Amino acid sequence: MIKPRPSRRTPPGRKQPRSKLSKATPTNKAPLPTDVNLLTRAEMTSLMAQEKKRLGLDPEKLVFVGIHNLAQYWWCAEYAVLKSRENELEFFNAYLYDRIAYSHEAGLINRLPPSTKDWLSIGDLSGDQVEVILANRAKRMPSQGRRGHIGFIQVGGQRYLNPSLPEGDRRMFHQEAIATGVKVGDLQDAPLMAGHLMEDAYAEQYPRLRWNWSWKRLVVVGVPDGITEKFVYEFKSTRSIHRRGYVEPVARAQADLYGHFWKRGRKRVQIVGREDGETLTIDEPVDEARAIDTLTKFEEVDSGKPAIRPAAWKCNRCEFRDRCPVFKGSMPA
Repeated sequence: MIKPRPSRRTPPGRKQPRSKLSKATPTNKAPLPTDVNLLTRAEMTSLMAQEKKRLGLDPEKLVFVGIHNLAQYWWCAEYAVLKSRENELEFFNAYLYDRIAYSHEAGLINRLPPSTKDWLSIGDLSGDQVEVILANRAKRMPSQGRRGHIGFIQVGGQRYLNPSLPEGDRRMFHQEAIATGVKVGDLQDAPLMAGHLMEDAYAEQYPRLRWNWSWKRLVVVGVPDGITEKFVYEFKSTRSIHRRGYVEPVARAQADLYGHFWKRGRKRVQIVGREDGETLTIDEPVDEARAIDTLTKFEEVDSGKPAIRPAAWKCNRCEFRDRCPVFKGSMPA
């Protein structure tokens, strides 16, 4: 898969924007955990099955899920489950990497055992130990403010421009793309790219940390857009703030899940309209009941309970429509 390539190029005479690379460096120690990323897909699949058995779980059941995908239950329950099944290996990879990386950062290990099976016993950190690692992230961050400024993201032969760019910069990046044979894509057709660009341009800056938590048979993996001592922060963008009816329930649920697992009492959610530039800010207590309800309902659908069919237009644009039991069950015989 081709990874998006962000660009931060700045026209002559303009101040170079702040880089985020320094914030992404987890530790100054040797990058021992990168060995995890050298494993083949088959090796990682085998390790995931071994870890499920070690945890006393059925290797054939869905276990490793992302909070972002869980919250999609409030967009479409069946989509949330199908996407989670598709991404399970990715989230297991994140789970394994983080357990090893943070153990290394905490000084608990200085090298990996020769057998990959023994890697699974690394990383049973306490909540207090994880909080210390989060606090260290906060110390290395610049003062609070907005994030960096990405000019565009390019995937293969497609370039997506940041909608918040000044007109002169947009024109320059657009002309450069045409001159090099690169097509300028429409962000309305690429919501994932739009989300990355809008978050970089408009999201507030707080410490971030990815971690995992157990809930019944699920191992839940996630990284909020920000964590402070008192609240979790979640950022979303939508075409227009006046059409936020579909994204807002997902954003609230995602923030509630983060608040529940990080044990924070409040959530701060911001939704920005790409076209109108308006921002909705929600600052309220974490809804613990909604967090548990999301987890419970998700597990029920994954276990076989029929999902409620969403609005038809959602099905028409869904990547899983050809293998979705809800969509197929609604089709005339």
